[in-house]
Amino acid sequence: MLFKTFRTAAGRYLLDTPTGHILAVGGLFERLLPAVLDSPDDAAIARAHGQPAAAVAEVRAEAEALRARGLFAAVEPARLTPDRRYPRAAVEAAFHGGLRNLALKVTDHCNLACRYCFQHGQDRPRGAAAPAHMDPETARAGVDRLLEQAAPDAELVISFYGGEPFLNFPLIRAVVEHVAAAWPGRTVGYIVTTNGTRVDDAALDFLVRHRFGVLLSLDGPAPVNDRYRVAKRTGRGQYAAAAAFLARLRARDPGYPERSVRLAMTLAPPVDYLRLDDWVGEMGIQPIANLCDQSEFPEAARIPWAAEGLDALFGRYLALVAECHAADGLRDRTRLHRSFASAVFHPLLQTIHRRRVGDPRIALGEMGFCLPGRTKPLLHPDGHFYVCEKVEGLPALRIGDVERGFDADAAGRVLRRNGRIDLEGCRHCWAVNLCALCYFHTEDAGGLAESRRARYCATQRDNLAQGLVYYATAMERHPEAFAALLGG
Repeated sequence: MLFKTFRTAAGRYLLDTPTGHILAVGGLFERLLPAVLDSPDDAAIARAHGQPAAAVAEVRAEAEALRARGLFAAVEPARLTPDRRYPRAAVEAAFHGGLRNLALKVTDHCNLACRYCFQHGQDRPRGAAAPAHMDPETARAGVDRLLEQAAPDAELVISFYGGEPFLNFPLIRAVVEHVAAAWPGRTVGYIVTTNGTRVDDAALDFLVRHRFGVLLSLDGPAPVNDRYRVAKRTGRGQYAAAAAFLARLRARDPGYPERSVRLAMTLAPPVDYLRLDDWVGEMGIQPIANLCDQSEFPEAARIPWAAEGLDALFGRYLALVAECHAADGLRDRTRLHRSFASAVFHPLLQTIHRRRVGDPRIALGEMGFCLPGRTKPLLHPDGHFYVCEKVEGLPALRIGDVERGFDADAAGRVLRRNGRIDLEGCRHCWAVNLCALCYFHTEDAGGLAESRRARYCATQRDNLAQGLVYYATAMERHPEAFAALLGG
Protein backbone atom coordinates (compact mmCIF):
# COMPACT_ATOMS: atom_id res chain seq x y z
CA MET A 1 0.00 0.00 0.00
CA LEU A 2 1.46 3.29 -1.10
CA PHE A 3 0.40 6.66 0.26
CA LYS A 4 1.96 9.97 1.23
CA THR A 5 0.87 12.15 4.14
CA PHE A 6 1.69 15.85 4.15
CA ARG A 7 0.73 19.07 5.90
CA THR A 8 -0.07 22.65 5.01
CA ALA A 9 -0.33 25.52 7.47
CA ALA A 10 -4.07 24.85 7.70
CA GLY A 11 -4.49 21.09 7.49
CA ARG A 12 -3.23 17.55 7.09
CA TYR A 13 -3.66 15.51 3.92
CA LEU A 14 -3.09 12.10 2.41
CA LEU A 15 -2.34 11.15 -1.20
CA ASP A 16 -3.36 7.59 -2.00
CA THR A 17 -0.97 6.54 -4.75
CA PRO A 18 -3.04 3.89 -6.58
CA THR A 19 -6.22 5.97 -6.83
CA GLY A 20 -4.72 9.46 -6.87
CA HIS A 21 -7.21 10.70 -4.27
CA ILE A 22 -6.05 13.54 -1.99
CA LEU A 23 -7.98 13.58 1.29
CA ALA A 24 -8.03 15.86 4.31
CA VAL A 25 -7.26 13.84 7.44
CA GLY A 26 -6.99 14.42 11.18
CA GLY A 27 -3.77 14.40 13.13
CA LEU A 28 -4.48 11.15 14.95
CA PHE A 29 -5.48 9.45 11.72
CA GLU A 30 -2.23 10.56 10.08
CA ARG A 31 -0.22 9.30 13.04
CA LEU A 32 -1.90 5.90 13.45
CA LEU A 33 -2.75 5.00 9.86
CA PRO A 34 0.50 3.14 9.04
CA ALA A 35 0.14 0.97 12.13
CA VAL A 36 -3.56 0.30 11.51
CA LEU A 37 -2.89 -0.76 7.94
CA ASP A 38 0.01 -2.93 9.05
CA SER A 39 -1.57 -4.73 12.01
CA PRO A 40 -5.05 -5.94 13.07
CA ASP A 41 -4.16 -5.72 16.80
CA ASP A 42 -5.79 -2.52 18.10
CA ALA A 43 -4.67 -3.17 21.66
CA ALA A 44 -1.01 -3.46 20.66
CA ILE A 45 -1.27 -0.29 18.58
CA ALA A 46 -2.87 1.56 21.48
CA ARG A 47 -0.06 0.52 23.85
CA ALA A 48 2.69 1.36 21.35
CA HIS A 49 1.32 4.85 20.63
CA GLY A 50 -0.06 5.71 24.06
CA GLN A 51 -3.62 6.07 22.79
CA PRO A 52 -6.96 4.77 24.09
CA ALA A 53 -8.16 1.64 22.33
CA ALA A 54 -11.31 3.55 21.31
CA ALA A 55 -9.20 6.09 19.42
CA VAL A 56 -7.43 3.32 17.52
CA ALA A 57 -10.78 1.71 16.73
CA GLU A 58 -12.04 5.04 15.39
CA VAL A 59 -9.06 5.37 13.08
CA ARG A 60 -9.52 1.79 11.88
CA ALA A 61 -13.18 2.43 11.12
CA GLU A 62 -12.25 5.49 9.07
CA ALA A 63 -9.56 3.54 7.24
CA GLU A 64 -11.99 0.73 6.46
CA ALA A 65 -14.51 3.24 5.13
CA LEU A 66 -11.84 4.54 2.77
CA ARG A 67 -10.95 0.99 1.75
CA ALA A 68 -14.57 0.55 0.75
CA ARG A 69 -14.10 3.52 -1.60
CA GLY A 70 -11.10 1.82 -3.21
CA LEU A 71 -8.29 3.47 -1.24
CA PHE A 72 -5.42 1.59 0.40
CA ALA A 73 -5.82 -1.22 -2.08
CA ALA A 74 -3.07 -3.81 -2.11
CA VAL A 75 -2.50 -3.34 -5.83
CA GLU A 76 0.12 -5.43 -7.56
CA PRO A 77 2.22 -3.04 -9.64
CA ALA A 78 1.88 -3.56 -13.37
CA ARG A 79 5.03 -3.09 -15.44
CA LEU A 80 4.07 -1.01 -18.45
CA THR A 81 6.90 -1.93 -20.80
CA PRO A 82 7.90 0.45 -23.60
CA ASP A 83 6.50 -1.94 -26.20
CA ARG A 84 3.10 -1.89 -24.49
CA ARG A 85 3.11 1.88 -24.01
CA TYR A 86 4.31 2.58 -27.55
CA PRO A 87 3.26 -0.27 -29.84
CA ARG A 88 5.07 -0.57 -33.14
CA ALA A 89 2.21 1.22 -34.92
CA ALA A 90 2.58 4.23 -32.62
CA VAL A 91 6.32 4.41 -33.24
CA GLU A 92 5.82 4.20 -37.00
CA ALA A 93 3.13 6.88 -36.89
CA ALA A 94 5.42 9.22 -34.96
CA PHE A 95 7.95 9.20 -37.79
CA HIS A 96 5.60 8.98 -40.73
CA GLY A 97 3.12 11.81 -40.45
CA GLY A 98 3.54 12.58 -36.76
CA LEU A 99 6.61 14.82 -36.86
CA ARG A 100 6.07 18.47 -35.97
CA ASN A 101 9.45 19.80 -34.81
CA LEU A 102 13.14 19.61 -35.57
CA ALA A 103 16.01 21.25 -33.70
CA LEU A 104 19.26 21.90 -35.57
CA LYS A 105 22.52 21.94 -33.61
CA VAL A 106 23.84 24.82 -35.70
CA THR A 107 27.25 24.73 -34.04
CA ASP A 108 29.14 23.21 -31.13
CA HIS A 109 31.02 26.49 -30.72
CA CYS A 110 30.07 29.01 -28.03
CA ASN A 111 31.60 32.33 -27.07
CA LEU A 112 30.52 31.86 -23.43
CA ALA A 113 31.79 29.48 -20.76
CA CYS A 114 28.83 29.26 -18.39
CA ARG A 115 29.99 27.42 -15.29
CA TYR A 116 26.97 25.12 -15.13
CA CYS A 117 26.98 24.20 -18.85
CA PHE A 118 27.76 20.52 -19.45
CA GLN A 119 29.27 21.35 -22.85
CA HIS A 120 31.17 24.57 -22.26
CA GLY A 121 31.42 24.86 -18.48
CA GLN A 122 34.50 24.49 -16.35
CA ASP A 123 34.69 20.68 -16.52
CA ARG A 124 32.94 20.15 -19.88
CA PRO A 125 31.76 16.58 -19.10
CA ARG A 126 30.21 16.24 -22.56
CA GLY A 127 32.03 18.94 -24.51
CA ALA A 128 33.02 18.00 -28.06
CA ALA A 129 36.72 17.34 -28.52
CA ALA A 130 36.63 19.17 -31.84
CA PRO A 131 33.66 21.59 -31.94
CA ALA A 132 32.05 21.79 -35.36
CA HIS A 133 29.71 23.98 -37.36
CA MET A 134 26.85 22.23 -39.15
CA ASP A 135 27.34 22.45 -42.90
CA PRO A 136 24.51 23.68 -45.17
CA GLU A 137 24.20 20.35 -46.98
CA THR A 138 23.54 18.48 -43.72
CA ALA A 139 21.04 21.10 -42.59
CA ARG A 140 19.11 21.10 -45.85
CA ALA A 141 19.03 17.30 -45.95
CA GLY A 142 17.75 17.11 -42.37
CA VAL A 143 15.04 19.69 -42.99
CA ASP A 144 13.99 17.83 -46.13
CA ARG A 145 13.63 14.64 -44.10
CA LEU A 146 11.35 16.47 -41.65
CA LEU A 147 9.17 17.88 -44.42
CA GLU A 148 9.06 14.57 -46.31
CA GLN A 149 8.00 12.53 -43.29
CA ALA A 150 5.61 15.05 -41.70
CA ALA A 151 1.95 15.28 -42.63
CA PRO A 152 1.45 17.59 -45.66
CA ASP A 153 -0.81 19.96 -43.71
CA ALA A 154 1.22 19.94 -40.47
CA GLU A 155 2.33 23.23 -38.94
CA LEU A 156 6.04 22.66 -38.37
CA VAL A 157 8.66 24.35 -36.22
CA ILE A 158 12.40 24.39 -36.90
CA SER A 159 14.58 25.42 -33.95
CA PHE A 160 18.17 26.60 -34.12
CA TYR A 161 20.31 25.58 -31.19
CA GLY A 162 23.98 25.65 -30.14
CA GLY A 163 26.54 26.39 -28.78
CA GLU A 164 25.68 29.89 -29.90
CA PRO A 165 23.72 29.67 -33.17
CA PHE A 166 24.69 33.15 -34.37
CA LEU A 167 28.29 32.03 -34.64
CA ASN A 168 26.97 30.22 -37.72
CA PHE A 169 24.27 32.63 -38.85
CA PRO A 170 24.79 31.90 -42.58
CA LEU A 171 23.42 28.41 -41.97
CA ILE A 172 20.28 29.79 -40.28
CA ARG A 173 19.67 32.02 -43.27
CA ALA A 174 20.36 29.16 -45.70
CA VAL A 175 17.78 26.90 -44.01
CA VAL A 176 15.03 29.53 -44.08
CA GLU A 177 15.75 30.34 -47.72
CA HIS A 178 15.82 26.63 -48.60
CA VAL A 179 12.41 25.98 -47.04
CA ALA A 180 10.91 28.96 -48.89
CA ALA A 181 12.36 27.82 -52.23
CA ALA A 182 12.01 24.04 -52.01
CA TRP A 183 8.82 23.75 -49.95
CA PRO A 184 6.54 26.64 -50.96
CA GLY A 185 3.17 26.57 -49.30
CA ARG A 186 4.32 24.61 -46.24
CA THR A 187 3.70 26.27 -42.87
CA VAL A 188 6.99 26.46 -40.98
CA GLY A 189 7.82 28.62 -37.96
CA TYR A 190 11.29 29.30 -36.59
CA ILE A 191 12.77 29.54 -33.09
CA VAL A 192 16.33 30.33 -32.08
CA THR A 193 17.99 29.90 -28.69
CA THR A 194 20.69 32.53 -28.20
CA ASN A 195 22.76 34.31 -25.59
CA GLY A 196 22.10 37.54 -27.49
CA THR A 197 25.74 38.64 -27.69
CA ARG A 198 26.52 37.93 -31.35
CA VAL A 199 23.44 39.15 -33.25
CA ASP A 200 24.51 41.84 -35.72
CA ASP A 201 22.09 44.22 -37.43
CA ALA A 202 21.64 42.01 -40.50
CA ALA A 203 20.80 38.99 -38.35
CA LEU A 204 18.43 41.04 -36.19
CA ASP A 205 16.54 42.31 -39.25
CA PHE A 206 16.35 38.73 -40.52
CA LEU A 207 14.82 37.54 -37.22
CA VAL A 208 12.13 40.20 -37.28
CA ARG A 209 11.38 39.81 -40.99
CA HIS A 210 10.83 36.05 -40.62
CA ARG A 211 9.02 36.40 -37.27
CA PHE A 212 11.37 34.18 -35.31
CA GLY A 213 10.57 33.14 -31.79
CA VAL A 214 13.58 33.87 -29.59
CA LEU A 215 14.66 32.04 -26.45
CA LEU A 216 17.09 34.46 -24.82
CA SER A 217 19.34 32.90 -22.20
CA LEU A 218 19.34 35.25 -19.21
CA ASP A 219 19.29 34.12 -15.61
CA GLY A 220 18.38 37.36 -13.85
CA PRO A 221 19.68 40.89 -13.28
CA ALA A 222 23.33 41.55 -14.08
CA PRO A 223 24.78 40.61 -10.64
CA VAL A 224 22.93 37.28 -10.75
CA ASN A 225 23.37 36.47 -14.43
CA ASP A 226 27.04 37.39 -14.59
CA ARG A 227 28.09 35.10 -11.75
CA TYR A 228 28.15 32.16 -14.15
CA ARG A 229 27.34 33.42 -17.67
CA VAL A 230 30.67 34.86 -18.78
CA ALA A 231 32.64 35.27 -22.00
CA LYS A 232 35.06 32.48 -22.73
CA ARG A 233 37.97 34.75 -23.62
CA THR A 234 37.55 37.72 -21.27
CA GLY A 235 35.55 36.37 -18.34
CA ARG A 236 33.20 39.35 -18.58
CA GLY A 237 29.49 38.88 -17.94
CA GLN A 238 26.95 38.53 -20.73
CA TYR A 239 24.12 40.66 -19.32
CA ALA A 240 24.95 44.01 -20.89
CA ALA A 241 25.23 42.58 -24.40
CA ALA A 242 21.97 40.61 -24.04
CA ALA A 243 20.14 43.68 -22.71
CA ALA A 244 21.47 45.70 -25.66
CA PHE A 245 20.13 43.01 -28.01
CA LEU A 246 16.67 43.37 -26.46
CA ALA A 247 16.84 47.16 -26.78
CA ARG A 248 17.76 46.88 -30.46
CA LEU A 249 14.87 44.46 -31.03
CA ARG A 250 12.48 46.89 -29.34
CA ALA A 251 13.78 49.78 -31.46
CA ARG A 252 13.23 47.72 -34.62
CA ASP A 253 9.73 46.59 -33.54
CA PRO A 254 8.45 47.98 -30.19
CA GLY A 255 6.24 44.97 -29.40
CA TYR A 256 8.62 42.24 -30.52
CA PRO A 257 10.28 41.32 -27.18
CA GLU A 258 6.95 40.97 -25.36
CA ARG A 259 5.34 39.14 -28.28
CA SER A 260 8.09 36.82 -29.52
CA VAL A 261 10.89 36.58 -26.92
CA ARG A 262 11.02 34.23 -23.94
CA LEU A 263 13.59 34.43 -21.16
CA ALA A 264 15.31 31.06 -20.80
CA MET A 265 16.33 31.24 -17.12
CA THR A 266 18.61 28.69 -15.52
CA LEU A 267 18.18 28.83 -11.75
CA ALA A 268 21.69 28.32 -10.45
CA PRO A 269 22.43 28.54 -6.73
CA PRO A 270 22.20 30.60 -4.69
CA VAL A 271 18.67 31.43 -5.93
CA ASP A 272 16.88 34.49 -4.55
CA TYR A 273 13.33 33.85 -5.80
CA LEU A 274 11.88 37.23 -4.84
CA ARG A 275 14.69 39.14 -6.49
CA LEU A 276 14.17 37.18 -9.71
CA ASP A 277 10.42 37.78 -9.54
CA ASP A 278 10.96 41.53 -9.24
CA TRP A 279 13.38 41.50 -12.18
CA VAL A 280 11.06 39.52 -14.47
CA GLY A 281 8.27 41.95 -13.61
CA GLU A 282 10.48 44.84 -14.74
CA MET A 283 11.42 43.03 -17.95
CA GLY A 284 7.80 42.27 -18.91
CA ILE A 285 8.85 39.21 -20.94
CA GLN A 286 7.56 35.69 -20.36
CA PRO A 287 10.11 33.50 -18.56
CA ILE A 288 10.87 29.79 -18.76
CA ALA A 289 12.58 28.67 -15.55
CA ASN A 290 14.61 25.49 -15.02
CA LEU A 291 16.86 24.42 -12.18
CA CYS A 292 20.42 23.95 -13.41
CA ASP A 293 21.22 20.27 -13.83
CA GLN A 294 24.72 19.42 -12.64
CA SER A 295 24.25 15.65 -12.64
CA GLU A 296 26.98 15.13 -15.25
CA PHE A 297 29.56 17.07 -13.25
CA PRO A 298 31.90 15.40 -10.75
CA GLU A 299 30.71 15.90 -7.19
CA ALA A 300 33.57 18.28 -6.40
CA ALA A 301 32.66 20.53 -9.34
CA ARG A 302 28.99 20.98 -8.45
CA ILE A 303 27.70 24.29 -7.10
CA PRO A 304 26.15 23.64 -3.65
CA TRP A 305 22.40 24.20 -3.62
CA ALA A 306 21.13 27.26 -1.74
CA ALA A 307 17.90 29.23 -2.16
CA GLU A 308 15.66 31.66 -0.33
CA GLY A 309 12.22 33.15 -0.77
CA LEU A 310 10.42 30.20 -2.38
CA ASP A 311 7.52 30.20 0.10
CA ALA A 312 7.22 33.98 -0.16
CA LEU A 313 7.16 33.69 -3.95
CA PHE A 314 4.35 31.16 -3.63
CA GLY A 315 2.42 33.72 -1.58
CA ARG A 316 2.81 36.18 -4.44
CA TYR A 317 1.63 33.51 -6.87
CA LEU A 318 -1.50 32.82 -4.82
CA ALA A 319 -2.33 36.51 -4.75
CA LEU A 320 -1.69 36.96 -8.48
CA VAL A 321 -3.92 34.03 -9.47
CA ALA A 322 -6.72 35.26 -7.21
CA GLU A 323 -6.43 38.77 -8.60
CA CYS A 324 -6.47 37.64 -12.23
CA HIS A 325 -9.38 35.29 -11.58
CA ALA A 326 -11.40 38.05 -9.89
CA ALA A 327 -10.71 40.42 -12.79
CA ASP A 328 -11.95 38.31 -15.69
CA GLY A 329 -12.19 34.65 -14.68
CA LEU A 330 -8.71 34.00 -16.11
CA ARG A 331 -9.80 34.59 -19.68
CA ASP A 332 -6.74 36.80 -20.15
CA ARG A 333 -3.70 35.06 -18.69
CA THR A 334 -1.04 37.43 -20.02
CA ARG A 335 -0.01 38.69 -16.58
CA LEU A 336 0.25 35.14 -15.30
CA HIS A 337 2.26 33.91 -18.28
CA ARG A 338 4.71 36.77 -17.89
CA SER A 339 5.26 36.18 -14.18
CA PHE A 340 8.27 34.37 -12.79
CA ALA A 341 6.07 32.82 -10.10
CA SER A 342 3.95 31.12 -12.74
CA ALA A 343 7.06 29.77 -14.49
CA VAL A 344 8.24 28.26 -11.20
CA PHE A 345 4.99 26.81 -9.86
CA HIS A 346 2.55 26.20 -12.71
CA PRO A 347 4.17 23.10 -14.33
CA LEU A 348 4.49 21.29 -10.99
CA LEU A 349 0.97 22.15 -9.80
CA GLN A 350 -0.50 21.17 -13.15
CA THR A 351 1.21 17.77 -12.99
CA ILE A 352 -0.44 17.11 -9.63
CA HIS A 353 -3.82 18.52 -10.66
CA ARG A 354 -3.98 16.35 -13.79
CA ARG A 355 -3.05 13.14 -12.01
CA ARG A 356 -5.17 10.09 -12.72
CA VAL A 357 -7.93 9.75 -10.08
CA GLY A 358 -9.90 6.53 -9.56
CA ASP A 359 -9.31 3.01 -10.94
CA PRO A 360 -6.71 1.92 -8.38
CA ARG A 361 -3.50 0.80 -10.04
CA ILE A 362 0.23 1.30 -9.86
CA ALA A 363 1.63 1.42 -13.37
CA LEU A 364 5.43 1.27 -13.42
CA GLY A 365 6.51 3.28 -16.41
CA GLU A 366 3.14 4.89 -17.09
CA MET A 367 4.60 8.39 -16.88
CA GLY A 368 7.81 6.86 -18.24
CA PHE A 369 9.94 7.82 -21.19
CA CYS A 370 8.77 9.87 -24.14
CA LEU A 371 8.51 8.32 -27.56
CA PRO A 372 12.00 9.08 -28.90
CA GLY A 373 11.98 12.05 -31.25
CA ARG A 374 8.26 12.75 -31.24
CA THR A 375 8.56 15.95 -29.21
CA LYS A 376 11.64 17.64 -30.65
CA PRO A 377 14.30 15.51 -32.35
CA LEU A 378 17.70 17.11 -32.86
CA LEU A 379 19.93 17.04 -35.92
CA HIS A 380 23.61 17.18 -34.96
CA PRO A 381 26.47 18.41 -37.18
CA ASP A 382 27.53 14.74 -37.42
CA GLY A 383 24.43 14.12 -39.58
CA HIS A 384 22.58 11.97 -37.04
CA PHE A 385 19.16 12.59 -35.52
CA TYR A 386 19.02 12.27 -31.72
CA VAL A 387 16.06 11.87 -29.36
CA CYS A 388 16.29 15.56 -28.36
CA GLU A 389 18.80 18.31 -27.68
CA LYS A 390 19.42 17.08 -24.13
CA VAL A 391 21.06 13.86 -25.28
CA GLU A 392 22.83 14.91 -28.46
CA GLY A 393 26.16 13.21 -29.00
CA LEU A 394 25.22 9.96 -27.20
CA PRO A 395 25.41 7.21 -29.86
CA ALA A 396 22.87 4.97 -28.11
CA LEU A 397 20.23 7.70 -28.52
CA ARG A 398 20.50 8.18 -32.26
CA ILE A 399 17.22 7.73 -34.13
CA GLY A 400 18.25 8.10 -37.74
CA ASP A 401 20.42 10.18 -40.03
CA VAL A 402 20.09 12.53 -43.00
CA GLU A 403 20.85 9.74 -45.48
CA ARG A 404 18.05 7.40 -44.42
CA GLY A 405 15.73 9.71 -42.49
CA PHE A 406 14.08 9.05 -39.13
CA ASP A 407 14.36 5.41 -38.11
CA ALA A 408 11.46 3.78 -36.26
CA ASP A 409 13.57 0.67 -35.61
CA ALA A 410 16.22 2.80 -33.87
CA ALA A 411 13.52 4.50 -31.78
CA GLY A 412 12.22 1.09 -30.75
CA ARG A 413 15.71 0.04 -29.68
CA VAL A 414 16.02 3.16 -27.53
CA LEU A 415 12.72 2.35 -25.84
CA ARG A 416 13.62 -1.27 -25.17
CA ARG A 417 17.10 -0.38 -23.95
CA ASN A 418 15.84 2.13 -21.40
CA GLY A 419 12.93 -0.10 -20.46
CA ARG A 420 15.49 -2.48 -18.98
CA ILE A 421 16.76 0.03 -16.44
CA ASP A 422 16.08 -1.15 -12.90
CA LEU A 423 12.70 0.20 -11.81
CA GLU A 424 12.32 -2.15 -8.85
CA GLY A 425 12.39 0.82 -6.50
CA CYS A 426 9.40 2.34 -8.28
CA ARG A 427 7.03 -0.30 -6.93
CA HIS A 428 7.74 0.99 -3.42
CA CYS A 429 7.61 4.73 -4.22
CA TRP A 430 4.57 6.87 -3.41
CA ALA A 431 5.35 9.15 -6.39
CA VAL A 432 5.30 6.41 -9.03
CA ASN A 433 2.08 7.60 -10.70
CA LEU A 434 3.23 11.24 -10.81
CA CYS A 435 6.82 10.83 -11.91
CA ALA A 436 8.31 10.90 -15.41
CA LEU A 437 11.74 9.73 -16.49
CA CYS A 438 13.88 11.28 -19.20
CA TYR A 439 16.66 9.67 -21.23
CA PHE A 440 18.88 12.50 -20.03
CA HIS A 441 18.57 11.07 -16.51
CA THR A 442 19.30 7.46 -17.41
CA GLU A 443 22.06 7.71 -20.04
CA ASP A 444 25.53 9.19 -20.07
CA ALA A 445 28.61 8.75 -22.21
CA GLY A 446 29.25 5.40 -20.55
CA GLY A 447 25.78 3.99 -21.30
CA LEU A 448 22.86 3.28 -18.98
CA ALA A 449 23.52 4.77 -15.56
CA GLU A 450 21.41 3.45 -12.67
CA SER A 451 23.10 5.79 -10.19
CA ARG A 452 22.17 8.75 -12.37
CA ARG A 453 18.55 7.62 -12.41
CA ALA A 454 18.55 7.14 -8.62
CA ARG A 455 19.78 10.72 -8.02
CA TYR A 456 17.08 12.05 -10.31
CA CYS A 457 14.38 10.05 -8.53
CA ALA A 458 15.40 11.43 -5.15
CA THR A 459 15.16 14.97 -6.51
CA GLN A 460 11.77 14.23 -8.08
CA ARG A 461 10.37 12.92 -4.81
CA ASP A 462 11.51 16.04 -2.99
CA ASN A 463 9.99 18.32 -5.64
CA LEU A 464 6.69 16.43 -5.73
CA ALA A 465 6.44 16.35 -1.92
CA GLN A 466 6.82 20.13 -1.83
CA GLY A 467 4.43 20.42 -4.76
CA LEU A 468 1.72 18.54 -2.86
CA VAL A 469 1.95 21.07 -0.04
CA TYR A 470 1.71 23.99 -2.46
CA TYR A 471 -1.13 22.34 -4.38
CA ALA A 472 -3.23 21.69 -1.27
CA THR A 473 -2.55 25.24 -0.05
CA ALA A 474 -3.70 26.66 -3.38
CA MET A 475 -6.91 24.63 -3.22
CA GLU A 476 -7.53 25.72 0.37
CA ARG A 477 -7.16 29.39 -0.48
CA HIS A 478 -8.61 29.77 -3.99
CA PRO A 479 -10.18 26.48 -5.16
CA GLU A 480 -12.25 27.94 -8.00
CA ALA A 481 -9.39 30.00 -9.42
CA PHE A 482 -6.85 27.17 -9.35
CA ALA A 483 -9.29 24.57 -10.68
CA ALA A 484 -9.85 26.86 -13.67
CA LEU A 485 -6.16 27.62 -14.10
CA LEU A 486 -4.73 24.12 -13.74
CA GLY A 487 -7.48 22.30 -15.54
CA GLY A 488 -7.36 24.53 -18.61
